[in-house]
Amino acid sequence: MKALIVKVYGVVQGVGFRPFVYRIANKFGISGFVRNESWGVRIFAQGEDEKIQNFLKSLRDKRPKAAVIESIETEETEPRKGVNLFVIEKSATADTIGLMPPDFATCDDCLSELFDPADRRYLYPFINCTNCGPRFTIVRKLPYDRPRTTMAKFKMCTDCRKEYENPLDRRYHAQPVSCAKCGPHYYLSIKNGKKFNSTNLIDSDAIEFAARLVSSGKIIAMQGIGGFHLICSARNDDAIARLREWKRRPAKPFAVMAANISSVKEIAHATQFEISQLSSPYAPIMLLRKRQGNSISRLIAPGLSRIGVMLPYAPAHHMLFRMGAPDVIIATSGNSRDEPIAKDPEDAMTRLDIADAILWYDREIHNRVDDSLGFELDGELILMRRARGFTPSRYQLSVKCEPAVAFGADMKGGIALTDGKFIYPSQYLGEMEDPLAQDFLTETVDKFLEWLEIKPKAVIVDKHPDYHSRRLGIAFAKELGIPCFAVQHHKSHLWAVIAEQGIQEPVVAAIFDGTGYG
Repeated sequence: MKALIVKVYGVVQGVGFRPFVYRIANKFGISGFVRNESWGVRIFAQGEDEKIQNFLKSLRDKRPKAAVIESIETEETEPRKGVNLFVIEKSATADTIGLMPPDFATCDDCLSELFDPADRRYLYPFINCTNCGPRFTIVRKLPYDRPRTTMAKFKMCTDCRKEYENPLDRRYHAQPVSCAKCGPHYYLSIKNGKKFNSTNLIDSDAIEFAARLVSSGKIIAMQGIGGFHLICSARNDDAIARLREWKRRPAKPFAVMAANISSVKEIAHATQFEISQLSSPYAPIMLLRKRQGNSISRLIAPGLSRIGVMLPYAPAHHMLFRMGAPDVIIATSGNSRDEPIAKDPEDAMTRLDIADAILWYDREIHNRVDDSLGFELDGELILMRRARGFTPSRYQLSVKCEPAVAFGADMKGGIALTDGKFIYPSQYLGEMEDPLAQDFLTETVDKFLEWLEIKPKAVIVDKHPDYHSRRLGIAFAKELGIPCFAVQHHKSHLWAVIAEQGIQEPVVAAIFDGTGYG
């Protein structure tokens, strides 16, 4: 008989990791327990040596798709008498989460249920489980538990509660779990003059009507996981021209959403790696090489050899395509130039007046987040915009430092915090010349400090005297009575690369950047 204490670090909370451990422990005849700790997951496992080794191998190799294991530590300990079963224990601490999970694209199991007429969640646009669905966007406070999310007002029905409490069910402790009886719903409001009038359409009926509007050349605003998209057909030049004029984007490319991989391949060339990223739980926009002679409008990415493409990642997106929307649509962020993405129906009805209709729901988005954007380089994903699916995340520091918060630059704004051990970058926040983006930055600083329970001892700002982010950082440091340090813009780029790559030795570097002070 062998016994181990196993510590698992990374994104292992809120992703179905404990029920996964429970299942494989029972499969291999392991007794003990699994529970959440402030730093990750603790496992006590005892059994025959071969079974323990098989258990550990499955722990590493068969983990849930949404889980990210940073490291696993094992320590031999004494076997315990009378421990004959494997159980999921309640967290020993105050349930402080080690690393908040990001939002994940709809998994294959939920997608299968979504379109199964015999399933009780048939055509329910908020279907989710521990492997998929909203996380970061619905969290108000930590620990990540339903009463502390925007799902708190939706009381689970008896059937959902049974799934939630069953360790063998993939909806065990899935905080957003719901169904048409007890969960949120989609609604449709149609523009009439300068106002949006509500309709009596709900969920699949509302989505089907919206799909018909897009097919007929209209522009809709659709509420997704982290905010609103502005959507129109990717083959309708008139609708795209309207959208360009309203967004004040005469040439900047739009991203498109394709119904499936077949539709992606009709408009662009995609490697196996790019397809794997598009289909991953993170589902970023990928910059793909355009296919010559494709059928979509030349107004989408004029003069460029690449186009930003994503796949549907929310149940409602899949439903939109199934219910008659064109197989390729423009799905650009729901905002005017430089503003943060609209996240609330009231905000959308005020700011997104280009839309002919608004498809919205009654669950609050607490933390807005755009779509992530990346490309393949030498078989690796390079992110150009870190947002949905990749926020929050963290990077381990090679040296310890004091807790601090950095306010970033003005273009492609974002913040980062450190607790002295890890760096936590925020999502993309917008262009800081816009007052709404400045408010978003301040709001994000406050939220991250609360979530991570960090008390900064310093503030870091860009050296550029005209940056709004610098002004906000200086004011924040003054309010807290802590020092503020200015760092030259190009040096920040260099140090970011050094930190990301974990470089320890001295380097000679050249930084090429179009703007910056120095």
